[in-house]
Amino acid sequence: MGSAELTTGSTPVSTPPTKAPVDNQSPAQPRTGPVQADVGVAYPFDLLVHCGLVYAVFAGRAWKVEQPVTDPPGEPLARGSVNYLPGSMRLTSADRLAFTVDTGSSVLPGATVTFLPTAEERPLCH
Repeated sequence: MGSAELTTGSTPVSTPPTKAPVDNQSPAQPRTGPVQADVGVAYPFDLLVHCGLVYAVFAGRAWKVEQPVTDPPGEPLARGSVNYLPGSMRLTSADRLAFTVDTGSSVLPGATVTFLPTAEERPLCH
């Protein structure tokens, strides 16, 4: 599988596949990363996307996507059928975060989305 392209301006990257990704369902214990993270280190992470790919909590901070993510045609993100996307989080600087979807995922495999710090609280799902 090649890299996925998003309409967000995010840059697709090649990453080695992670063993046995949780295929987009709510795992009993999602991978949430460390309380403190080092810049440049990729940490296994299951990103909560049930209500859309907008917010993340990583390394003790709240984050919001740099640019809105538009669901690719035919993908189930907007319909709420995806709970978690399996992937990895990596601080690219003290105030930029990159999430890369595992290449074995059935949704957005290999796509990368950039997050910036936010003081906003994640709203409740409707």
